[in-house]
Amino acid sequence: MGLLEIQRINCFYGNSQVLWDVSLAVNANEIVAVVGSNGAGKTTLLRAISGLHKISGGSISWKGRDIGNTPPHQILESGISQIPEGAGIFPYMTVLENLKIGAYSRKNWKNRFKNLEKVFSLFPELRERRNQLAGTLSGGERQMLGIGKGLMSSPEFLIFDEPSFGLSPKLVLKLLDTISEISKQGVTILLVEQNVHHAMSLSHRVYVLENGRMVKGGDSRTLLEDDYVRRAYLGA
Repeated sequence: MGLLEIQRINCFYGNSQVLWDVSLAVNANEIVAVVGSNGAGKTTLLRAISGLHKISGGSISWKGRDIGNTPPHQILESGISQIPEGAGIFPYMTVLENLKIGAYSRKNWKNRFKNLEKVFSLFPELRERRNQLAGTLSGGERQMLGIGKGLMSSPEFLIFDEPSFGLSPKLVLKLLDTISEISKQGVTILLVEQNVHHAMSLSHRVYVLENGRMVKGGDSRTLLEDDYVRRAYLGA
C-alpha cells in the first residue's frame, strides 16, 4: 500500500465536474509528478488532498487512514504540507514572520528553532534576509521562502504546485536540485510542474492528467519514451 492512496475521486465546481474517477498512489520516499495542460485539473487534485476542495465520491487515504474531506489544519498536522503556486507567502510580513507561520501548530511550534536552522541551512539567502519584507524578495527568493514555510511544519509529505512558474531557467534548475535534496532528507514529494521534461527527469513515477481524467501513469523514464507523451508534451 502506498503512503498516499487516491481511489476514483470526483470533484466539482458547482455543477461542473472537473475530476472524473482520478486515482494515484505515492510510495514513501518517492518523487511522483502529475503533468498535464492548463485546466486539466491538477491544482484541484492537490487541493482535494490538502482538504481545500471537497471530493464527491472516491477516497483519499494517508498511511491507510481515510482523510477525504478532512479539514486542512488536520491534514497539515498529519504530516502533509502544500506549497501553492506563487509560493503562498505574506508580502507585508518579514521572512522570519512568514517562516514562523509555517510552524503555527502546537507540535511544530516546539520544533520551530530546529526547523528554522534546517531552512536556513538549505537556503542561506533567507537567513541574510530574515528581517526583510517578503514582498521585496526576488521571484526565486519568494519560492525559497514558500518552500521554507512548508518545511517549518516538519512534513513527511510535501506537495508542490507549479514551483517553477515565473522563474528563469537557471533558477528552475536550482529549484529542482533543492527538491531533490529535500527528497534525500526523507520527505516524500508530489509535484505538479509545468515543465514536463524537468518533472519527468526529477521524478520516479509520473501521471498524466487530461481534462480531469488520468490517461497515463508509470515509470518516468518509460514515459519519456512514450510516443503520445513525447508528441503531446515534449514537442517530439
